[in-house]
Amino acid sequence: MKNNGTGGKQLEELEQNLGSITEQAKNLDERIKNAGVDVILPNGTKLTEFNKELVEVPTDEIINAMRSRSGETYSVLAKRGEIIKANFENRGNIAKISLLVAGLDGDRKMKLFDAISKGAFSDKISFQDWEDSKRKQLAKLLSRIGINAGIVEGQLSGEVEGEHEDVAHQLLDRKVWVSPKVSEQLTKNLEAINTLNPKIQLKTAERQIRDFSEEEEKDFTVLQGEYLKLLKEQDDLLKEYNEEESIAYSGN
Repeated sequence: MKNNGTGGKQLEELEQNLGSITEQAKNLDERIKNAGVDVILPNGTKLTEFNKELVEVPTDEIINAMRSRSGETYSVLAKRGEIIKANFENRGNIAKISLLVAGLDGDRKMKLFDAISKGAFSDKISFQDWEDSKRKQLAKLLSRIGINAGIVEGQLSGEVEGEHEDVAHQLLDRKVWVSPKVSEQLTKNLEAINTLNPKIQLKTAERQIRDFSEEEEKDFTVLQGEYLKLLKEQDDLLKEYNEEESIAYSGN
């Protein structure tokens, strides 16, 4: 972006949130690189194109576009921001893909990374030497980051649709992916926890300022038991996903 000497501070403030996301994403990339693993960049080709366009735009025009939220420049900014935000939110799956294909030979890795950078497959890539479960895991992870992928006769292809239907859920500290069947159960579990949690917090606060009667203590114990039961149920529902996390980051 060309700086006309005015509005630099305003631009910095307007892009603060996006800049924070970008910085955190860079830090994650550095950690992966330090581990000797190549970093993938979903839709990196589009990002490069957007950056080339924006570098020629005067700073004041950037500021006006972000204020008005309209025009061609704002459209480019918005599209670039969507990609950066999506890649940051998908950083866990991106890291898993990078680790999963770390030992892949140069030619196939180059083709795979090129497809990821373009956001779509133009050709099939053979993974016939991989176990079927490993091939399916790669296809699933690619689908999670928005790249249509499936397995056709041992080859990774973008021509297969609807093969992987994992549903994302945002928990307090992380995003998880589960099957549609588990998703329904997890939704009910989260709703029950969200309903029960304020009740427990209220009772806990009351208990700190006055003595509960025997009946109130019993009721409080029942609430705690229900809450712990829901947490255990959530752990069971996320068992497969947690195992996936453990395997991915242990390198096994």
